[in-house]
Amino acid sequence: MEQNLGKTLLFLFCLVSLNSWAQERTITGTVSDEDGMPLPGVTVQVKNTSTGTATNFDGEFSLSVQENQNVLVFSFLGYEKQEVVLGDNSNLQVTMQEDLESLDEVVVVGYGTTKAENLVGAVGTADLDNIESRPSADVASSLQGAVPGLNIRSASGG
Repeated sequence: MEQNLGKTLLFLFCLVSLNSWAQERTITGTVSDEDGMPLPGVTVQVKNTSTGTATNFDGEFSLSVQENQNVLVFSFLGYEKQEVVLGDNSNLQVTMQEDLESLDEVVVVGYGTTKAENLVGAVGTADLDNIESRPSADVASSLQGAVPGLNIRSASGG
């Protein structure tokens, strides 16, 4: 009985020690657009996992990955998703390519955005060239009558 307990404990110890041998490494880098400008807010994710981060204001990122994880996926609105094989690299310079087709599918709604395919309701557009020539005290007054069906009311103070 004690012999089986000893073997079981030895087996569990081996499993725990194998897990500690899995090595991590830190990958750093910079993400920029085609003109070399840094892109803040780019999602950097280890492929097929939930491990990820986002680039900072200067387009820089730092991410710890397991030794067996060798592909990072970069994604950003208006740019093509890009996969980068790490190999022995630990410092990456990634250039994102514009995806003009995906920008045609985004509609600004109030204080957020949605894809055109998810939009329910009516959409109106205003010609900003005509609005600029109208004398008004504020933007809301300028939009009155510029979009069919748009009705703007001011809240009274009294």
